[in-house]
Amino acid sequence: IKRHRLSRLVSQDQLASKVPKNKKSKIQDDEGAIDGSTLGGERSMRVESSASSSDVPQLPNPLSDSGILRTHIAAVRLEADLFPIRLLLSRLMVHSQNRKGIFNQPVDAEALGLADYRRIVTRPMDLGTIKRRLHAVAYQSRQEAIEDIRLVFRNAMLYNPPHHPVHISAKELLVYFDRCCQGIDPCLPGPSDLEARTAGGLVSGDAVASSSSSVTEETAS
Repeated sequence: IKRHRLSRLVSQDQLASKVPKNKKSKIQDDEGAIDGSTLGGERSMRVESSASSSDVPQLPNPLSDSGILRTHIAAVRLEADLFPIRLLLSRLMVHSQNRKGIFNQPVDAEALGLADYRRIVTRPMDLGTIKRRLHAVAYQSRQEAIEDIRLVFRNAMLYNPPHHPVHISAKELLVYFDRCCQGIDPCLPGPSDLEARTAGGLVSGDAVASSSSSVTEETAS
């Protein structure tokens, strides 16, 4: 039978008591030297980072350019004007009258066998296409998006006879949409006198920057 030698468990205190004193002092000196070099390296890194940050040149504010500022203000106003339409479009896409999302996708005239659809409906439109255009800010005004939404339901009413379920659903959705549009806040005002004077070079850059910040606050509220 093989006998295995049992190893004795020794605590850290017992090990420390067995280490000679001269070796203890050498170990402590080595640890102190390591800590000192680490702190020194951290200090040098902080000095180098502060020096490098002070050497970086400050970039000019792009909004100081009057042309860029006018474009920025127009984009902010347009996005604020289109935002309520995006919310209203989401309601239309899940409305109970929009059965199976028939207004959310383009009409596949070939698959449905509608040979005369392209002849009667000269400008097809659907809610899914409008949604993508809204998220891409492809519309130039709120009214342009509203007319596209109305076009979806008018096309359905034009092609389908009055007694058809699609015609009835499109008519009810159009009435619902027009009623909701009446409760939307009016659009933000167009280009102000400040922007017009800026285009002529009559206003300083500081005044223009303050105007841009005020428009941004209006949009956020």
